[in-house]
Amino acid sequence: MVALLALRIIKSSVNIVVSEREEWIENFTDKKKHSKWSWRFPPTELAKIYSEAKAVVAVSQGVAQGVSSVLNLDKNNIKTIYNPIVCSDLFQKAKIAVEHPWIKEKEFPIILGVGRLVYQKNFSALIKAFALVKKHKPSKLIILGDGKERNNLQQLVHDFNLSEDVDLPGFNDNPYAFMDKSDIFVLSSITEGLPNVLIEALACGCPVISTYCSEGPAEILEYGRYGPMVAVNDEKALAEGIIRVLDNPPNPDWLRKRGWDFSVDKAAEAYLHVAGL
Repeated sequence: MVALLALRIIKSSVNIVVSEREEWIENFTDKKKHSKWSWRFPPTELAKIYSEAKAVVAVSQGVAQGVSSVLNLDKNNIKTIYNPIVCSDLFQKAKIAVEHPWIKEKEFPIILGVGRLVYQKNFSALIKAFALVKKHKPSKLIILGDGKERNNLQQLVHDFNLSEDVDLPGFNDNPYAFMDKSDIFVLSSITEGLPNVLIEALACGCPVISTYCSEGPAEILEYGRYGPMVAVNDEKALAEGIIRVLDNPPNPDWLRKRGWDFSVDKAAEAYLHVAGL
């Protein structure tokens, strides 16, 4: 906003492209966030300020809809450009060998979760769903990550007698190698923005399933086209979806192609286009 106001004052010919990364409706209705100076401007005044921009870009269609609703702007004038996540480095790392015995020996399908071990990621629901999967299909669950929920999750694993089938090896700086060699990636979160791990799993050709925890995962998966979506905390539906994907996995190349929609090259090209370069 400061840059746009300065542009108005000095009457410069410099092109400014605004990139929006937050949920506008939530920010304008949440009293705690509304106390920040950046959300004190009336929408009518913000709309005038934003009219100085060469273009307004949102990182997801959900964010674009929020900006459009708050500022009463034509959504067709807001360009959606996804975050640049996928690059050649990811694929190089994906092909590195994994020393985990379950992956090296690969006796059973591998179900993978990746993220901080915190309440928001809801790995407890994944463990409960896995307990149901195990009743119908021998498999293993690996959850990469660390956090304050570790002890609770380990206790849950013990309570469900899954100690031989669930592993929480901690943080790993190359989750792509696990995604490349797993049979399904599961996003069990309660809330998400535009989760990088879901995109990265697709780019690795790993089948996925996600909770419908926000518009972000839904956009990534095109509302179920690239992987099933189930309600948050519905362990039974999550288990059924996992089994369904394991029994009928999609074509990995088809998933990788979707992952490339979030590539660095595509994002750069799109930004150059909206800037008129």
